[in-house]
Amino acid sequence: MGRLSPLSPRPVLPITHLITMSLITSSEEKPFNNYLTVLLDAYQDDPLKDIAVLFTDVVGSTKYFKIYGDMDGREMLRQHQNLASSVIDEYKGKLIKAIGDSVMASFAGPSEALRAAIKMQRIFSAYNDNAAGEHRIHIRIGVHFGKVIVEEKDIYGDVVNVASKLTNLANGDEIYISKEIYERAQDIPGIHFELVNLWNAKDAPSGLTMYKAVWENAIIAEPVLKTFIHVHPLPDIGETDFSRIWENFIGNLDAEDAIAKGYEEEYILPDRSLSLVANDSIYAISTAESILAHLGSITEKDAPSPVPVQVIIYKLLHTEGNMPALTDIEVKWDGISPGGIYVSPEVRLDIKDEGDIFVEPSTAEETQETLYRIYRKNISQETTEEQQVPVQAFLYQMTLMDGTYASCYYCGNRRHYPSDCPSKNIPGKTSAISQLGYLSLSTINDLFLRYATASLASSDNGSLYDAATEQAYLAFYELKRIFQLPFFRIIWNNPANRWERVKQSAGQSEGGIVWLIQDSLRVSDHARAQSLLEQALDTFPDDYKVYCLLGYLNIEQNDLSPAKEHFKKAYTYAKTKPQRIFVLFQLARLYSLLNNPQKAHEKINNILVIDHGCTEAIYQDIIWKLQQKKEKAAIQQLAGLVRENRDYYTIALIDPEMEPYKAIVVPKLGAMFNKAKDAAQSRFEDACTILKNTKELLSQMKLAETESLHAKVEELMKSDSYFGYLDAVRYSDSIVTACENSLKEQKKDLSGIIDQLLQRLERALNFVKRYRYRQFVDSHYKHLMLLKVRMDDIKGAEKCSVLWQFDACHALCKETAGELDSIESRLKRLEIIQQVVHTFFNFLKYCSALLSIVFFTGIFIFPFFVDPLNALLSKFEITSISSTWSFQKTFLVLGGIASFITSFLISVKDIFKDDQDIPTL
Repeated sequence: MGRLSPLSPRPVLPITHLITMSLITSSEEKPFNNYLTVLLDAYQDDPLKDIAVLFTDVVGSTKYFKIYGDMDGREMLRQHQNLASSVIDEYKGKLIKAIGDSVMASFAGPSEALRAAIKMQRIFSAYNDNAAGEHRIHIRIGVHFGKVIVEEKDIYGDVVNVASKLTNLANGDEIYISKEIYERAQDIPGIHFELVNLWNAKDAPSGLTMYKAVWENAIIAEPVLKTFIHVHPLPDIGETDFSRIWENFIGNLDAEDAIAKGYEEEYILPDRSLSLVANDSIYAISTAESILAHLGSITEKDAPSPVPVQVIIYKLLHTEGNMPALTDIEVKWDGISPGGIYVSPEVRLDIKDEGDIFVEPSTAEETQETLYRIYRKNISQETTEEQQVPVQAFLYQMTLMDGTYASCYYCGNRRHYPSDCPSKNIPGKTSAISQLGYLSLSTINDLFLRYATASLASSDNGSLYDAATEQAYLAFYELKRIFQLPFFRIIWNNPANRWERVKQSAGQSEGGIVWLIQDSLRVSDHARAQSLLEQALDTFPDDYKVYCLLGYLNIEQNDLSPAKEHFKKAYTYAKTKPQRIFVLFQLARLYSLLNNPQKAHEKINNILVIDHGCTEAIYQDIIWKLQQKKEKAAIQQLAGLVRENRDYYTIALIDPEMEPYKAIVVPKLGAMFNKAKDAAQSRFEDACTILKNTKELLSQMKLAETESLHAKVEELMKSDSYFGYLDAVRYSDSIVTACENSLKEQKKDLSGIIDQLLQRLERALNFVKRYRYRQFVDSHYKHLMLLKVRMDDIKGAEKCSVLWQFDACHALCKETAGELDSIESRLKRLEIIQQVVHTFFNFLKYCSALLSIVFFTGIFIFPFFVDPLNALLSKFEITSISSTWSFQKTFLVLGGIASFITSFLISVKDIFKDDQDIPTL
């Protein structure tokens, strides 16, 4: 039966039936068994723990309410709960619930519960000494110990019912305990126990053994805040004989000279973990460090692989002689990396001024359960800047490779043969390594701790893991992806001629005999694979795939030399570059497993000749350089590879082949991580600043995009991961670019408006300066000069960066444009007046000239032409001019009219001429 849903109703039995059912047996028969069996049937998956349960009950509370009323009654109950709760906290108990005039609490052990009961009675006795008689509070207490079902905020089981019944049977100021408490709490000095006779007790069940604790003379030590070192062994991920090493260590702890004696008490807990009570936090850290160093030396861990123990240092109230329990603090063991030292917030405060201790910052908000990893800084003058900052390392390379077999061809694991390798059933593409890049190193360590523990406890089957642990499982097998059957299925018929393109393809499913051969290998049906291969050799003697599959069959049969020959033959039939690269990788792997690193590196070099950018070959070349002690060249090449393909940061971090070179590789990876982190923090700060200043300048769509990017960056920064920081830099730059582009657009628009206004001002000033009648434009000139000064101040629009600055500039531009409109309208009128005056004077000028000509011609010139004209007219028998004056008058009238018309037309024509002497707007 699975665990009930939180919304599912719990099985409910009548309380009278439960109590009766619980108590009808003798205490030797463990009275909780009957009801507990019912609960266990309902809650099979709930955690079952040994816990002491304490009940209090206020004597006479009903009468108190009747006499003094509800208000005073509630105040009395509040006082009872406050006094009881303070003692529960002091003795590391947990207040489960307060119901009416009763309080229920749980304690880790019987001794703590009984000491708390005694302290409660003394506190209430002291309270009553100072209270008026009618307001005194007398309580009775019942305590029982046994197995209960523990949930987040409640406990269930027969122990609860027995403790409640013990309370009801006691009198005021008394403590009743069960036989289970009596047998386990004999260590309290001065206490006396009296067997309770129940023969005349009302509702007393037969067979129940209970005791009255006479507490008045009991001596109970007050709890003192102490520093604890808790060392929890993990034998499954360490040496095969670590359990023996651990038992020998804790059994002879006092005799170990290498262990700093900075502790006062030692306890071996039921789970075989070690708990030490230290003098103070500094001594506790030194002791923990000496324990790790000593265990590391015993297990011969010269490399920086983890000692298989988890160490936490915390503070708790402690009574001397009482064994601590981990239930006193909430510890998420999945987050504790083996070989590290973690401290609680209280201990962190104690060591904050210690200059040689580095506390790793927490990415989450601090709570009472927060634990911080600490390091001892290397303060040697000869250390480099990279080495002075503590760098975490991946802790499980050796654990992933531990085993009794030869290295698996497909994955390198020593816990199975190639024929049993889980990689054969993993999809060709998982992206697990890329996903790990978005996790913090501590999270990666946590995942692989869970994976290593689970894989050692059962068969290494991905279907058995939860989603998070499966990520570590897939990432481990992805490290050697290019040597595995699923990758061969992707590459074998791909027509592409580029290795990178082939790697990214999804592969093709197909039938045929070759497909059946690989499927037989996948399920380790070697006999069928052998039979099909014999047929395939007859049908496809020139197909490289057949020889590759022959090589894989030899590998699964642990026969590597024939496999090598088959892959050599496959190389002769490989047609495309990716096919040849694939076969060369298999040959390099085989030579490596056959202890011929020189030939293996030769094949890697052949790959680089075919494709100098093949990242897998470059990585193998880096490993070879490290093996050849060419550390500097290898580290430089690794840094370049990580910059080109960041997946290799994760690969180099977790790859077991890098374990012998962690002292060289880890500091470089740490420096790259810190550089990415610093860049991300700097860029994100810049992005936040510019987004805050330009937020209101962005369009609604652009604002939504940038805010989405901002939220992504915040999440990425919280991840404390290498990929997260790299993406944070990229997204922050995108935010900055979007904001800067918006800023440029705003500046461009504002600059355009300012340029238009300046052009209008310049035209207006030129008009005023050239205007002939200065007395009409002096006031306008002064106003225009003020506007020009204002515009000179505004035109530095490139300095604007926030909305209010742009708004201020736009407001001034609008105000200036309004004033300029008003001035221009008045100048237009003055321009018209000037043009009218100019045209009028031109008209007078032209008219005077023409009239003068007509008058002079008609009066002085015309009479000289009359006699010759008459003689000419007589020859043609035309009537001669008889009256010269009448003819002169006609000429003068017609000439005057023509002069007026001509002068008008010339003056009008001058209006449309571009006269440089007349200013215009």
